[in-house]
Amino acid sequence: MDSNINRYLHPYIESDLDKRMVFLGGPRQVGKTTLAQIISKIYKRPVYLNWDNRHHKKDIIDMKWNPDAAIIIFDEVHKYP
Repeated sequence: MDSNINRYLHPYIESDLDKRMVFLGGPRQVGKTTLAQIISKIYKRPVYLNWDNRHHKKDIIDMKWNPDAAIIIFDEVHKYP
């Protein structure tokens, strides 16, 4: 998916992240991961963890990520039983 495409939700999500946790859901292949990664670039210390990556899965289960992270993105975490 082209990361240069403007996504209408981007400013709303970015604004909400100043105040709360944001959950992004929707059909497959619509750009949820791409949008999350674009937004993460705004932050100095983003952490991206994808449940489908076995190393990331272990870090999620063990709750091991950089405690200084400015933002933490959990992708595909709905698969966590």
